[in-house]
Amino acid sequence: MPRHLIAKALRIGGFMVAYGAWLASAAVVAYQGYRWLREGQWTPIGVSDGLRSAFAAIGAGEHGRLAQFAHWLADPTDWLGWHRALELTPASVALFLLAILGNFAYVYGSDSLKEHREEES
Repeated sequence: MPRHLIAKALRIGGFMVAYGAWLASAAVVAYQGYRWLREGQWTPIGVSDGLRSAFAAIGAGEHGRLAQFAHWLADPTDWLGWHRALELTPASVALFLLAILGNFAYVYGSDSLKEHREEES
């Protein structure tokens, strides 16, 4: 695959990940703020909560690796420390970090495309 096509894919994918994750992070904080204003108590939302909600929305099914992962999130039997880390890490923070990584991919793809265009001229 030519280098400029990889750079275009990185740029487009990075943009989608960066801004999608940023919007999702803002949505999580907005939802938590809404719950706090309504109930007077901050509702923590961890990465594992978000993953469980996502798997329920897409229908993880009963077979396959995704279903195994969804089952492990609900009832872990091993990797208990990793499960605890996913529970304690705020979803908004994880999404914001994902947005930063997506932005790095976007900038790298943009710079690679710019170099490719300069080489062609």
